[in-house]
Amino acid sequence: MNLNTIRSVANAILYEGYMLYPYRPSALKNRSQGWTFGTLLPEAYSASHPGEPSNFSAQVVVVGEQAQFSAEFRFLELCGSESFERTVASALLEVSSLLSYPLEIHFAFDRDGIPDFLKGAVRIAAERVTDSAVKLAISFDNQSSPAISWNTRDHVLQQALVSAHAVISVAGGEFISLLSPPEDYAAAVSKCRQSGVFPVLAGDEGDRTAMLISPIILYDYPQIASNSHGDFFDGSEIDEMLTLRVLTLTDAEKEEVRANNERARALLERTESLSPEEILNLHGVLRDLSRTQE
Repeated sequence: MNLNTIRSVANAILYEGYMLYPYRPSALKNRSQGWTFGTLLPEAYSASHPGEPSNFSAQVVVVGEQAQFSAEFRFLELCGSESFERTVASALLEVSSLLSYPLEIHFAFDRDGIPDFLKGAVRIAAERVTDSAVKLAISFDNQSSPAISWNTRDHVLQQALVSAHAVISVAGGEFISLLSPPEDYAAAVSKCRQSGVFPVLAGDEGDRTAMLISPIILYDYPQIASNSHGDFFDGSEIDEMLTLRVLTLTDAEKEEVRANNERARALLERTESLSPEEILNLHGVLRDLSRTQE
């Protein structure tokens, strides 16, 4: 399992939409929180606001009688213009044990002396689908109660699980691709249901021991483009376009970007340091997205 590859993609998802070009707080689209994928709002708010989800759920197929399973759920907690990375992890579990005893993990994070400012739950259950395969049902819920005023959506976002996703792995077994399953498991995969996310195989191509449960639709074995020099955050925009736009900011605008936060400052400094050759290499790069797994 190539954790470096998986982490790089997972971190890109975590911060996608975190801040938007032109990366200045005074810009209209940055006066509130940047738009993100995978935002889970509190259940109480979601219940009265259709289209505002409070949870995601995913189903995947695992093969291996003695397989052991672990999961790591990740999200951002927003605090003004800053954010905190949060992780909720399970212990290594026997997949077979989940057939009889579903796992529930309740979590909570305090803020500024307010207990359980953010809280939620993870649930993982299993059912046998063939003699050798088990279907795992995984859910992640925001169960936060109002700890501050919810007069606006920006207030509610302070208690949201932002860019929520998960990395799951198995030892002594393997996951089945949902995009190109072997014929023996095609029927089981066809019955898997997803809500708000889609699981794809992750890591080195051909390795089936890890999956990324992503709020962005990806192909199996997603990777960061080799010609990318770092995150641009802006809702899956194109690196070349954003590089050229950042370089056109005025000196006053750049000073505001530098004063925004550490990530904005690093983005600006990285972009200004690119050579003409490095900028040129961002143009016209084609990648084969038609890869299939055996």
